[in-house]
Amino acid sequence: MIAEQPTIADEVRFFAQAIREGSKKRPQGFREYFLYSPMDDCVHSCALGAAFEHLSGITIQEHEPIGNDERVRLYPELDLSMKDSLNRMAGIVIDGTYLPEQRMGRVSLVGLVAWTNDRLKYTREAIADMLDRLAGHFHYDHYVNKCDYCDVTDVVDNGSVVKNE
Repeated sequence: MIAEQPTIADEVRFFAQAIREGSKKRPQGFREYFLYSPMDDCVHSCALGAAFEHLSGITIQEHEPIGNDERVRLYPELDLSMKDSLNRMAGIVIDGTYLPEQRMGRVSLVGLVAWTNDRLKYTREAIADMLDRLAGHFHYDHYVNKCDYCDVTDVVDNGSVVKNE
């Protein structure tokens, strides 16, 4: 018997669950996948970082000063896993009319997660819940290019992702 291919909604729900599981590991952060905070001497993760940490199976050390450069150097397998996940999700998009504040046109799954985490300051659990609710509205756009970067630093008001220079 041939197994069925997962639908786009299945992929979105799977990513939402990865955000939930990854967010159990550390406090929430913003504008970086992982960022060490000397204030509480621990590493924080955004919603994307939480998902990528869970999906890769690699755990960032709790009290290790880390930013994007250190992550690539210390955890090359995590970096490769993140790039693979970003490339897989690059063409998954949703129409902005389904989104909070309905200010955007079409936006990618990755862009939506970054925007709601960094701009709207949703909790990672709220982001996962939103993805579950909206999963059936995502579709694949073959004209969206694969991501050639790994560091999302901002999402502008129209929902497009700005890469870290």
